Amino acid sequence: MTIGRARVAILVLCLSAALAAQAPPQNPLVAAAIAGDLAKVKAALDSGVKADAPDSVDRAALGYAASSGHADIVQALLDAGANVNRADPDGLTPLIGAATEGRTAIVTLLLAKGANVRASDVNRINALMAAASAGRAETVRVLIAAGADVNARDSTGATALMGAATGGYLEVVDLLLAAGANVSVKEQQGRTALMLAALQESPKPIEALLARGADVDLADRSNRTAIVYAAAGGHAEVVAALLKGGAMKSVDRAFLVAAAGCHDDLVQFFLMRGFPVDQTDNDGSTPLIEASGNKCTATVRHLLDRGADPKHASKTGTTPLVAAAFGGGKDIVTLLVGRGVNVNAADESGRTALMGAASQGWLDVVKLLVSKGADANATDMGGRRAAGYASLASAQDVLDYLQKLKR
Repeated sequence: MTIGRARVAILVLCLSAALAAQAPPQNPLVAAAIAGDLAKVKAALDSGVKADAPDSVDRAALGYAASSGHADIVQALLDAGANVNRADPDGLTPLIGAATEGRTAIVTLLLAKGANVRASDVNRINALMAAASAGRAETVRVLIAAGADVNARDSTGATALMGAATGGYLEVVDLLLAAGANVSVKEQQGRTALMLAALQESPKPIEALLARGADVDLADRSNRTAIVYAAAGGHAEVVAALLKGGAMKSVDRAFLVAAAGCHDDLVQFFLMRGFPVDQTDNDGSTPLIEASGNKCTATVRHLLDRGADPKHASKTGTTPLVAAAFGGGKDIVTLLVGRGVNVNAADESGRTALMGAASQGWLDVVKLLVSKGADANATDMGGRRAAGYASLASAQDVLDYLQKLKR
């Protein structure tokens, strides 16, 4: 299970410092600002270069100086009449650039000179979001004091709180919550700050959000709750914090997600908490089926040792053996066969483990299954044999092997 991070967390890709490295200086003022050379900046201004004169990509010296931390140059440019709110073609203002980099002194200076604390770029990311997503606590404190909107949302619906939660920045989370950040807001994918905080290892942001009334059982558009996010990352302490906070919904799914992610420590955590070793989800799958299909050999071995049923089938008839064969888990196939499973058991479509392995081109698994009695002549509901699956997959080595068995 892959869970992407919140969009606000990737705004660091827009750092002005990176832009400075690629921007072609078309005038001496921009070149001097990028280099951090105050004497040359003053010389360029004295020679008549306008303070807002842009380079070839329409970015001015003030933006470069602000994001790079050259406070003396920022002051000189402002004294020369530079527009404190001039935005580049992406909508990035000097304030947003400085906030992203945590240049708190420059942020303070820009605000004192009239910088718009609520200005945002083309993606509606403002200075507070930029600072929060980068974990710039001191800058966040200054921006909040200057009247930044703690509940503003970017073009994807994400807030500054979500950015801080995604990064696991507890101090920033606390600052935003104290300033009235809404813990219940969802972005376009239905994710809340709590869900995004669950992606991190520390339970502290989780505890802070729960203390402010975050709903532990809210689900995103894919019906995933915070505990599912935590389980996907294998974060046992976060799972524990969510359970302590009253998590009820999707806890069974979280157990299976942990198994599917090969998070053996978390699987053991669930078992120690009294969850059934054969816990099923809505599809009838179990931790053993999930672990088997994802080559989680250690987890499979542990579940079997704890009494997991190696013959259990999901609602679609998928067994641990079929899942393992399809996923190419040769060692797991060996473990399961050793527990006496039927190598020719089929799912609701009539597909056997051998067909699953053949469909993915797993020659070593195919050979193992045949050696354990798998029937290469068995057919699915559509009359297709394992060789047919190999042919569809263009797995020529598997096809050649299976065809030789007929001779």
